[in-house]
Amino acid sequence: MAALRTAHRLLRPGGRVVLSDGLWSVAPHYRATYAPEIAVRLPLHDGLTQIRAERMLAEAGFPVAQGWQHLFPASPYPGDVPVFVLSAVKP
Repeated sequence: MAALRTAHRLLRPGGRVVLSDGLWSVAPHYRATYAPEIAVRLPLHDGLTQIRAERMLAEAGFPVAQGWQHLFPASPYPGDVPVFVLSAVKP
């Protein structure tokens, strides 16, 4: 959230932010392994869904997000990891 709020603060009206991630928790053999004491401190360690990312963008001041993952013929990540690519414009 801090990064999204910073992007909102720094962007001019009409500026665009792009957010992309995969839901790595469904493909644990491709997921980074962290020591338990570090993993517990990572707020999105279990993964980030598109719906949650859209909510985070809205909370940061980007009310409308547009998805772009339909433009990829296949997932850019290995292991059939669900992927999303969102962009949003600062009003």
